[in-house]
Amino acid sequence: MTLESLKLWAEKDLLMDDGKTEYGFVGYYKGLFADNGLVFAPVLLQPDSMELQAAFSMLTRFLQSEDAYGILLDKLRMETFCRDRLHDHIPYSFNRECWGFRVLTDRYAWYLACTPWNEKRQFTVYCYDRTALMTALASMRGLPESCYGVLPFTGERIRIRFGEDRYEDFPQYGADQVANRQYAEDQNAPFGITPQQMAAMENGAIYGWDTPMADPKHYDEGGHYHPYLDTKGGKSR
Repeated sequence: MTLESLKLWAEKDLLMDDGKTEYGFVGYYKGLFADNGLVFAPVLLQPDSMELQAAFSMLTRFLQSEDAYGILLDKLRMETFCRDRLHDHIPYSFNRECWGFRVLTDRYAWYLACTPWNEKRQFTVYCYDRTALMTALASMRGLPESCYGVLPFTGERIRIRFGEDRYEDFPQYGADQVANRQYAEDQNAPFGITPQQMAAMENGAIYGWDTPMADPKHYDEGGHYHPYLDTKGGKSR
């Protein structure tokens, strides 16, 4: 697990109690720091399950560990971690401070909203079905939730998931860029993934998902990037 900043501007709108079920919203846990540990009040839209309980328990243990800077150990640790992270602010009622972070697992997308000043809710953990959420957000960009590709710098075979600045690589297959690109195209073809989409996914993972490099409209049919190209409306400046 990794505690990280939000990678998409659209993610800032997810840290709300009235999440969209069509985005895979499962529910949220309101939390407080107490003398005897953390206190949670869960609000779940889907029936609770042993799997969800186990996943949430694992998440809270991680967020209390040094790997997550102990952000849920106590109020002081949270305040110290958040204080200077200006780019991690998210919109919040009454213009009060709120910091947002995320933890992605294969099954869930967890979002942590930190409001240590609020004595009734010092933090909130929002839970989404990761595949449903990222599929919805990716489709708004004309992109798939995942695809195969080629790492531009090395020619290695990779698998990319939308919204992540990491990728799964397969160095055991070498750096034959031609062969690996053909493999990627063959794997993507059953899902109708175009060269423009594949190129946008490859570059989105490297340069950011809110940049023009992650927009398939800026690529030609061969998957080559043209900053002023809009394939839906021709060239524009």
